Amino acid sequence: MSIYAIELKDKKDLKKYANKWVALSAKTRELISSAVSAKEALKIALSKGEKDPILTHIPKRFDSYVL
Repeated sequence: MSIYAIELKDKKDLKKYANKWVALSAKTRELISSAVSAKEALKIALSKGEKDPILTHIPKRFDSYVL
């Protein structure tokens, strides 16, 4: 099992992803894709060439959040 720490520079940037699934680059932790479903976010990330993306759900509220 891998544990990732992702530092958010500005929570305001994430508001457009609230209640969506996002795929992050395993290497750079950059956001690659977003979608309503994890399956769709994964499909988009794979089509962009990311071989092993990190998938996570962005909550509606931006309180403390543990994956």
